[in-house]
Amino acid sequence: MVSPARLAANRANARRSTGPRTPAGKAASARNAVRHGLYAAAALLPALGETAADWDDFRAAVARSLRPEGAAEAATAERVAWVLYRQRRLAALATGPAPAALPPDPDTITGEGVDHFIPVSPAAPPAARLVHARAALAGQRAAAAADRAVAAALAGADVELTLGAVVTATREAGELLGWRIQQKPDPWVGVLAGLGVEVATPIAAEWTADLLRRVVGRAGGCEGRDPPVFLADVRAAVLAGTEARGGRVRGLEATEAALVAELRTARGRAVADALLAAGGLGERADRAEAHLSRELDRALAQLARLRGLRPQPTHPRPSHPVEDVGFVLRRAGLVG
Repeated sequence: MVSPARLAANRANARRSTGPRTPAGKAASARNAVRHGLYAAAALLPALGETAADWDDFRAAVARSLRPEGAAEAATAERVAWVLYRQRRLAALATGPAPAALPPDPDTITGEGVDHFIPVSPAAPPAARLVHARAALAGQRAAAAADRAVAAALAGADVELTLGAVVTATREAGELLGWRIQQKPDPWVGVLAGLGVEVATPIAAEWTADLLRRVVGRAGGCEGRDPPVFLADVRAAVLAGTEARGGRVRGLEATEAALVAELRTARGRAVADALLAAGGLGERADRAEAHLSRELDRALAQLARLRGLRPQPTHPRPSHPVEDVGFVLRRAGLVG
């Protein structure tokens, strides 16, 4: 049986055992829950980038902010940290449908590698029609750039020519002269030979702006046309084609914009259906958030109750007036 003296001594010791008092001691004790707490082996999700080190740092930061004292407060503070961590996880989770279940993102669709001369059915899916429209746009824009280069070269500018630009110039000149496409023998091979350029086909020549002007002028001269006038006529025909091509580009751009809007609307509708449907992802996320909020409220309320049970330090009131002043200053925290 415990003697009254020992019982009194035990109670006195308990009142004095209020945990660490210095900032360093309190900081060290706050780490106890991190190393040995209930959630030291909490279930993490590596697929979301969660690691043991990340969780360790997170709950240590929460423990520092809550400043728990004693095992009960430390366990409750760690419970708060775990709920907050799961709330952060919930915010990081994708609440929308899987990308594969959505219509294609129009920003990822290109016309690369697609032959836009092969028509696409008007009943084809919007994504397929957008691929074709963007392939056609790329082709028309490249042709427009070639037209501008030909017009500049025929006007006397020293510009770099692509094979497409040479084809445009010879096609327009040949039409004005009545030459058939793929005519045999190729009249352009003969024109080049007359200028000292021996090639099997026109595309084998090393074309420059100067060579193009000389070839087109000589072709006109061979058919009884005045070379400078014929050069101007070919340039006018190229510019007329450029203007018509600009209209086609604008039409394709309008088609592209309409298809992009259609795909974005379809994607938005699919996301809304997945989120708003009964039992959908949005509803499940809302339920999880509400559950975690209730857990957090309960954990914080428990921590507040535990803090209310902390032993209150007793300071005997001195009887001397000077000591009274020191007592008040100490209580106010103005002196040590």
